[in-house]
Amino acid sequence: MSAGLLKTLDLGNPQIDALTDQSVLIIGELARIVGMEPKTIRFYERAGLISPARQGKFRLFRKSDAERLTVIRALRHLGVPIRTIKVLLLSDGVREAGQTENDIDVILKGHFGDLHRRREELETHISVMARLLNVDVDHQG
Repeated sequence: MSAGLLKTLDLGNPQIDALTDQSVLIIGELARIVGMEPKTIRFYERAGLISPARQGKFRLFRKSDAERLTVIRALRHLGVPIRTIKVLLLSDGVREAGQTENDIDVILKGHFGDLHRRREELETHISVMARLLNVDVDHQG
């Protein structure tokens, strides 16, 4: 599913690696392994990024859910919006199944461009503030 993104982002996690495909985790165990709060995992479920099985009121997670959440966390840390992550995860799965052309590069290049535009805006703001405060731009504080 998201093994391609896991490999690309170099997100190996020994606790996840130790799980088998038959391993079943409840939300607290999964949260501990992936380093997220349970409420964050539930949020990603509501956003459609993960779809755990259910048994009564319990969510049952698999190794693939842990891998997927690791990718989600890394992409969120890079500032990738949830809607883009959803597309990336779908594209990654399709690509691995060999069903269509991979558009992950196009999506990530778009986000990369957005980051550069934001950096330019921040650099402009920093220059203006430095002039207002009569400080050297390289001054930190």
